[in-house]
Amino acid sequence: MPNIQIEVLNISADEVSAVFYYDVPVNNQLTGAVDNTRTQPGTRLDAAGVTGLQAGTVHFLVVSRNVVGKTPAQIAAMLQSEYTAASSIALADYQNKYTNRQHLGKAYNGTTWS
Repeated sequence: MPNIQIEVLNISADEVSAVFYYDVPVNNQLTGAVDNTRTQPGTRLDAAGVTGLQAGTVHFLVVSRNVVGKTPAQIAAMLQSEYTAASSIALADYQNKYTNRQHLGKAYNGTTWS
């Protein structure tokens, strides 16, 4: 599990942008998600979280939401609620992004793919 689940990336009087971090279940991890150059969208992941992000065992979603008229407590509660709601789509988003990437670098020798 990443050391954090939600990180606020930017906030103004009108909008908040945040990143949600999720673990990818072992049986759903894809080789196409491995990218040793991947960087975190924020700054708060610890070394293990960044390693997980690069290894494809941690996935993230970035969201932006309207916060006009909301207090800091309401914004925090909204982000926590959105994090829980988005967890149901996080795995599908991961699979959509990386399913085809697992074929990068493969070659065909006239008989088989390797």
